[in-house]
Amino acid sequence: MNIQNKIMHSLIIGLIGMITIMNISCNNTTTNKSGASRVTIKGSFTGGTNAKNNWIERLFARITKSAYALDPHQVMKVIVFSNNWSYEVAPVTDNSFSIDVATGQPVGIIFAGANDNFLGYLTLDNGINSLPLTKLTDTATIDLQTLSSNDKIVEPGHNPIGAEIPLTPEEQKALAQSNSLFASTVINPDVDGNGKIDILEGKFFKFQILYFINGGTISTNGGTNLIAQVITPASISGYRLAFGLKGSNLPDTVTFSGPAGSGLSNAPEDQFIVIGDGKVYFTPYIQNPAIPPAGKYTVSYNNAVLTFSMPDQSSAPSKIVVAKPTLTLNSDGTINKIDWVYQLGDGSGHIDPVALIGRVLIQIEGNGTPCANYPQGSGWLYQSDSIPPSTTEHILPCQNIVWSNVTPLYLVTTDIYDNQYIVTFQRQ
Repeated sequence: MNIQNKIMHSLIIGLIGMITIMNISCNNTTTNKSGASRVTIKGSFTGGTNAKNNWIERLFARITKSAYALDPHQVMKVIVFSNNWSYEVAPVTDNSFSIDVATGQPVGIIFAGANDNFLGYLTLDNGINSLPLTKLTDTATIDLQTLSSNDKIVEPGHNPIGAEIPLTPEEQKALAQSNSLFASTVINPDVDGNGKIDILEGKFFKFQILYFINGGTISTNGGTNLIAQVITPASISGYRLAFGLKGSNLPDTVTFSGPAGSGLSNAPEDQFIVIGDGKVYFTPYIQNPAIPPAGKYTVSYNNAVLTFSMPDQSSAPSKIVVAKPTLTLNSDGTINKIDWVYQLGDGSGHIDPVALIGRVLIQIEGNGTPCANYPQGSGWLYQSDSIPPSTTEHILPCQNIVWSNVTPLYLVTTDIYDNQYIVTFQRQ
């Protein structure tokens, strides 16, 4: 079994956390500083009858590309949906809306007409088209204030990033990168192209990316504290795409296609996992190109053809979040614990994992005696359970793994959008 497939096979353990993806009822909420597990999001539209009838003003706004309000006579619903397919719907009444949603997850906000047709989506600018409700201040309400739009792009009068959602500039860069595929379904929530919003029809799709990364080396000459030398920008060696589907009568196989140069042309899934009443299908491992080009990607099965947009990934080596490990050895050369910090792929910043990280998996490969009395995949010296984002230190439950017997150490990070980053560190 090649190393990519071996890692993928073992990642099934780490992917068990994706069970929540397949559950329409969101149960993975966390609390903000006030102790609340839900937050109210509200806003209002300008315009109304005068804006609707003043066609000269509207025409001028379109020509100059300045902001104009969505017509509140057409906007009937606001839909807030998460990456795990849970969603809330509220009416737009008297040009305004107020909707109560769970915290602890990123959400997209879209607006629909009377026939569940897509009218627009909320953007926070700078490539952030979702609300990361994983890192909230002591607030029970996010007031977006007056919303304005240009075509389908809806902007808030008040941007909650910085106030209700405190993110550093580096965290905002990482968020723009990691939210890009989820944001593509916010920008186009009708991937089957039938004119209606998928989630309101009971159709649940998702698209994710897995990056394989050469993280760097860990020197054996550091005494008992071994600090990784991380390659910057991140050295991405290949990728896989993952397509999630929920429902009944799920297909046995799907095929993936992408734009020219993507390495995907009617490619059947390489493998899949079944989780609850859903499936996640993975493309083959693609090395050339190591980063998928931007453009349209399709997933085909039965008589359906779903279209997803891949945003530009050229900045991924600099903006993905990479865990930088430090190993502490016992006096006999065995591994005692692993600590890590998060930084951007270009080596900058200190990333708060609570804001962007979903979970972590540690894998150790090598020779010698594996970790005794502890579950690990075949061929591994050690494999951890899923580690929550607030934890950045892991003491091995066994103390018998000799560092000199280790070949690679893998830190597998899953972000809050369920993208994965499989980072390999070689013993030097």
